[in-house]
Amino acid sequence: MKRFVVALFVSAFLFSAALAPAAQVGILSQVKTNLPGFVVRYNLDWICDSAGNVSGHVIRVPAGRLFQVKFYPGSGGAAPTTLYDVTLSEGAEDQTPADILIGGGANLSATAVKILQISPPIYHDKDYLLSLVVAAAGDTNSGNVILYIQQ
Repeated sequence: MKRFVVALFVSAFLFSAALAPAAQVGILSQVKTNLPGFVVRYNLDWICDSAGNVSGHVIRVPAGRLFQVKFYPGSGGAAPTTLYDVTLSEGAEDQTPADILIGGGANLSATAVKILQISPPIYHDKDYLLSLVVAAAGDTNSGNVILYIQQ
């Protein structure tokens, strides 16, 4: 009887662990804010998977000029690994692998904010898709990327 109770307890524990929700990874929130001067700000909070990566997330942005990108590392125990990378490419990841930041999001600091001024701005005459990819950021670490687009 004792073995049966132990086996039942172990089975129940394993079953409940299998049903537990997986931790969310990727872009956790995407907030669009209209600013003065016909500027749109996209605030993208991300958290990476256990391998330190974020991929497979496409963002639709309006026509206009992408002129600035800010990179904010997470804080405390959620800070990314030093020298993590962020790339931004047009379209889905499998369509256009070229990084439109031209390496501007490479080797980022785990503690300091980086502001990337894009000059000349990247212009699009219609709405388009961007893929955000984070690499080598460490196990389930987080950060924030902010895009500024002038319409």
